[in-house]
Amino acid sequence: MATDGPGPIVGPDYRRESTVDRRQAIKAGCVACAGTVVAACGGGGTSPTTSGDDQVPATSGPGSPDGQSASGALADTADVPVGSAVILTEVQLVVTQPTAGEFYAYSAVCPHQGCVVREVREQTIVCPCHGSEFQLDGAVQRGPALRGLEPRAIRVEGTSIVPA
Repeated sequence: MATDGPGPIVGPDYRRESTVDRRQAIKAGCVACAGTVVAACGGGGTSPTTSGDDQVPATSGPGSPDGQSASGALADTADVPVGSAVILTEVQLVVTQPTAGEFYAYSAVCPHQGCVVREVREQTIVCPCHGSEFQLDGAVQRGPALRGLEPRAIRVEGTSIVPA
């Protein structure tokens, strides 16, 4: 028996030339999840911000018990503007002078994800990586950092700022 009806319907092949196989999809999902976990771990902790109570002021004295002298100076007092700060990248330290003759030091390592702060804009210390800003007392002014800069002990010997 012959059938004069239409034959099979033939249309364009809708399959893609390049398809993503199951293995590639699983790999992409794992990479996305790992990125989320890494981002969540770098939040900087939940500790409160640094306050003025945590500051370690510079002390004055002719010498130190370990023999440190002016030759080991971190900076000269004249190099630190009143109401501002300087960043000593070689030793990863920020030295501030909020008021005349009052010097403080902080780690230059941002507590958010460990970048080194690199800029001082007037009375604000700025981290270049994610934009965290810190006040001259080391406290967080603007996140994403949740903690302030870690205080460091310094001492003034004459016109030199040295490690305490």
